[in-house]
Amino acid sequence: MKYKENIHLGGTVLVVTDYFDTTEVLWRQLEADGFSINNAPPDALGDIDLAAFQLVIVQFSAERGVENLQLVQEIKFDLAGSDTLLLVISTSANNKMLVEALNSGADDYVILPCSGREFIARVHAHIRARKAI
Repeated sequence: MKYKENIHLGGTVLVVTDYFDTTEVLWRQLEADGFSINNAPPDALGDIDLAAFQLVIVQFSAERGVENLQLVQEIKFDLAGSDTLLLVISTSANNKMLVEALNSGADDYVILPCSGREFIARVHAHIRARKAI
């Protein structure tokens, strides 16, 4: 697992995953859209100021099971009072997991595979909604 850090003042994204390379096409799409991408494995979040990011994306892992939802809850707790968006991506179309992730604090749950254009459109829709509040 490589750790990549490229922090700028705005448009920064933190990808929380054990498998950064498996969804590289989405990260390239975000970078092409002007976002700065950072990544970290779930167990390295303790030293990161999550509220410094515009968007935190958590990639669910089948190996983590229920820990996925605990991770979402912990991140949402750390983001309390911030405008940072929390998105979950997963290859699981399990409706129960989707609902539980949203109820745990995720702003959206994106089922993979999805097109880069759809993913960017979802991110922009959330950012517009957040700015309208």
